[in-house]
Amino acid sequence: MADADFLLALQLQDQFDNEVSAHVWSGDNSDSYPLSKKRKVDSYSRPVQPEKSLSIVDESWEMLDPSPDVRAMFLQFNDMFFWGKLSGVEVRWSPRMTLCAGVCSYEGRGGLCSIRLSEPLLKLRPRKDLVE
Repeated sequence: MADADFLLALQLQDQFDNEVSAHVWSGDNSDSYPLSKKRKVDSYSRPVQPEKSLSIVDESWEMLDPSPDVRAMFLQFNDMFFWGKLSGVEVRWSPRMTLCAGVCSYEGRGGLCSIRLSEPLLKLRPRKDLVE
């Protein structure tokens, strides 16, 4: 249900963006479009945005990249969301772990932090499960 709601929200946002950009580029300065004055100023100053990128868990990624490089994704997330603070964390596949999808172990203050992912469980699952 949440996925359907999310897709509907994306469609409505795209429709709204298209209507606003069509109104802005048409040069129509009348008040026929129900936007506040502040919103009109903001929409005129906004640059045209390129096509929106896909969410990391978007269903179309199943066909584009069904088995992503987990290490590369971890490094990208580290830079994007954690400002490089996780560079000392080890991420690796565990070929024998079958009871859970992954384990994070930490050894004391300043010790090694290791994330082990279950190869038998995650290699056969959909891409979304691996990414999340």
